[in-house]
Amino acid sequence: MKTNTYCKYYLVLLAFLISSSLYAQSKTLQKTYSWKYSVSADVNLSFNNYDCDLNIQTWDKPTIEYKLQVTVTGLKPEDSEILNNYLENLSFHTSANRVTIDNRFWNERNTRNNKTKLELRNGEKITLTKFQISGELKVPTGTNLILDSKYSNIEMDDIYGKLNLKLYNDKLYAGNVGSNLSLEAKYSTIEFENIKDITADLYNTDMEAKDMGNLKIDSKYSKIFCNEVQNVDLNSYNDKLVFESTENVSFDAKYSSFIAKKSKMLKVDTYNCTMVIDEIENIEIDSKYSKFEFKNGGNCTLSSSFNDGVKYLNLNKLKIYESKYGTYKIEELTDKLEVTDGYSDKFEIIKTSMNLKGIKVNEKYGKIRIGIPEQLDFHLKARIKYPKLNIDDAGVTTKIKILENSDLEYEGIKGTEIENMPLIRITGYNVSLTINEY
Repeated sequence: MKTNTYCKYYLVLLAFLISSSLYAQSKTLQKTYSWKYSVSADVNLSFNNYDCDLNIQTWDKPTIEYKLQVTVTGLKPEDSEILNNYLENLSFHTSANRVTIDNRFWNERNTRNNKTKLELRNGEKITLTKFQISGELKVPTGTNLILDSKYSNIEMDDIYGKLNLKLYNDKLYAGNVGSNLSLEAKYSTIEFENIKDITADLYNTDMEAKDMGNLKIDSKYSKIFCNEVQNVDLNSYNDKLVFESTENVSFDAKYSSFIAKKSKMLKVDTYNCTMVIDEIENIEIDSKYSKFEFKNGGNCTLSSSFNDGVKYLNLNKLKIYESKYGTYKIEELTDKLEVTDGYSDKFEIIKTSMNLKGIKVNEKYGKIRIGIPEQLDFHLKARIKYPKLNIDDAGVTTKIKILENSDLEYEGIKGTEIENMPLIRITGYNVSLTINEY
């Protein structure tokens, strides 16, 4: 029994001594390797970056300078020498007009039981316990850069050449981009200062910028924040989009939200979306299950709407071609309301202006409530089957009122009849109409 115990003790002690001996023999390689190339001022640079924090700086020299900081621990002496010799003799494809740099200098990297086996590009293999690299890249300001990166933190100075970014699980903090930007990103966080025109494909990515030129984006599960942007073309799925101001916008989206303080012309095709804008000139809507909330608007046109909600504080004109189960609330309507074909809609117009030109609604199973200034004279016509009217007849001269078999034909004049006076015409089936004077 004692013999077995002593054997186990000595085996453990022997393993410890061997391990300690190997640890004592292991080496750490900590070194900076550098490359420098003379290039043209508008050189084309392709850079492949993998699991390496990278600092990109621009300068006015016709030179590309790349420094790679390497820290590797747990190396055998011979493996340390292999790695050092390999990196000292590493070269990249270069010419005056084109440079290609790939910092992934290995074919395979496998980690198991706190040991990493690394196969270099030349086929040699080394074993280590810890591997870390970081880079510093200096390029001419006018460099046309193609950057393909994964699992890295990247800082970038202002760059004025063309920029093409492909990012995966990266964090990018960049300055101004003085030319067009092409961006593809997944699972990334991106911040810019100012950008010119941008084309982007985003997936589960957060992007922020101060100002942009034209913006064209295909996006899913992403967040985009920007102060000022010009024309916007968005194909969106489950995104959050926030802008200070925009010019013209095309918004094709599902399950997304769009928020802005000011926009000009919008054309939207939405499904279960939310749009909130303070100031908007004109908007065209094709939508289902969406909510629209605006403060001040010019003209709003709905070509097709299903179970949507539209809310304005002030609106000039609302024109609806087809609507079902919609809810429309307008604090003040200035010019005109037209509904070609409505079904089970609710309209609430709290106020209309003295410049009102008319209201024309064709509706089934709908509810319409209109507020009219007491001083405004108007012409009212109604042709409704199963009507529900709540109209103050005081001051209204009735010209026609026929109710036969639940069919109503009504015509009346409020005030003095004149040519081109505001006309309120309501037609349909099972419509509730209320007109309040204030």
